[in-house]
Amino acid sequence: MPFRHLLEGGVFSAEQLTVMAQAYEAVRQKLHDRGQPAVVNEVVAHRIIELPQRETLTARQLAERALAPLGLAGES
Repeated sequence: MPFRHLLEGGVFSAEQLTVMAQAYEAVRQKLHDRGQPAVVNEVVAHRIIELPQRETLTARQLAERALAPLGLAGES
């Protein structure tokens, strides 16, 4: 998981980590397809780490919510 270094201090179950990894890969693909700068990946990774601490989400929901501040949620 490329953003593992950002997880320091967080406590997540194996299931949460799997969902987060799936969401991150989906987001990375969408950002790459749109030519977003690499720094945006780290910003989104932080959102993917923060959101599951508040509520349980599927990988798709997590990806959509992580992309929402960028105006990219829900786009194909």
